[in-house]
Amino acid sequence: MLLSTFSKLYIVEQYSIGNFPVQGRVPKLEDCLLSVLNVVVTMDEIRQAVFSMAPLKAPGVDGFHAKFYQGNWDIVGNSVFKIVRHVYIGGPLDLRLKKTLLVFIPKSLGVESIN
Repeated sequence: MLLSTFSKLYIVEQYSIGNFPVQGRVPKLEDCLLSVLNVVVTMDEIRQAVFSMAPLKAPGVDGFHAKFYQGNWDIVGNSVFKIVRHVYIGGPLDLRLKKTLLVFIPKSLGVESIN
């Protein structure tokens, strides 16, 4: 039931081909906000992000929970930082890092619709 419902959400029956002008339709960021986007990411920011994660909430694509990275930060911290920094400076994101597993857990018994 879930697979059927969510598959229908993302089916495109008709493709539109052509130009899709967006100039003037999206507000331009102010210079002060643009400069914030160019700030270099620091090791402390990455560490803070890792340590702000719930330790056992969900494993990553590598099968390790955040607790693994938190408990072994002295060993893996530099590697994690290098990967994140590489992406921030424009390097390609490893496709394996974009994999996500979503699990839907019904909140009541006998669910018969997604609503």
